[in-house]
This record gives sequence, C-alpha cells and structure tokens, in this order.
Amino acid sequence: MAYSTTPLSASLLRRLAEAADGYRDGVPRIIIARRDPPHAVAGVFRADDSGIDEALTAAGPGYEAFGPYLTPQTESFTNSAHDVLSVTVTFRGQEPQVFSAAEYDALIWSIPAFDKLVMPYLTSVSGFEHAARERSAFVAGSVAPHKLYSF
Repeated sequence: MAYSTTPLSASLLRRLAEAADGYRDGVPRIIIARRDPPHAVAGVFRADDSGIDEALTAAGPGYEAFGPYLTPQTESFTNSAHDVLSVTVTFRGQEPQVFSAAEYDALIWSIPAFDKLVMPYLTSVSGFEHAARERSAFVAGSVAPHKLYSF
C-alpha cells in the first residue's frame, strides 16, 4: 500500500487526530479520509488489516489512506461500557429500532443536544460551514443517526 507524502493541512491533521483518538488502544491505525475539507472519514483500520486497500477503493475518489497513527491505551476503555452490543430505542408510533454499538458511537435526540455536543466538535475539526450544513440536515430530519466516522 502506498501512503501519501504530500504535506497535510492543519484541518486534516485535526480530523485524523480525532479519528485516531476514538480508539486509544495502543494499536497502530490507518485512517481512510478525504484530503479536502470537510475531511470525511470512511473508516479506521488496524495497520495490519488486509482489507484496507479494498476499503480505500470502496471509499471512492478523493479518499486516501493516512497513517499509521498510534494513540496510547487508556485504562477507562477497559470498563464495561465496551461490553455494550446494541441499544434498542422505541420511537413514538414506531416499532423498536436496534442500534449496533459496532456501527454507532452516539445517538443525538434533539437540536439542543446537537448544538451543545456536535456543533462545537464539527466546527473545530471541519469548519463552521460544514457544521452548519450538518445542523441543517439534522433539523430537516434528512440525517439518520450518525454512524461511526460519519461526520
């Protein structure tokens, strides 16, 4: 696999750091992301994962593989929260929906929660314009629950 040697922008470095920081497991990681803003992340893989090239191809044009990056193992990540397999949510007037912990790392229910938690994060790693577009999509209801790496 060939890795890019082109200098990285500060905004891309912030986004890559945020993606790597989600693991904190002491394992070298490769991140597939867009070089151009808003630096969407298509996936984070163990550096020895044989599926990286396939995932890079599936991500499409504009995506590159970056890394490997290593974050130190954090003790708090060994607690029972990582034993969560899924969360079942019942929305008024609908059948219960199951959200797999392997696909979703957070569920945001309201505009105030989005403004308090998501907007500052998106603004810091992807810029205000991207954050505002994501908020508009959330308000319009055109965004499903955010999957891992979906911002």
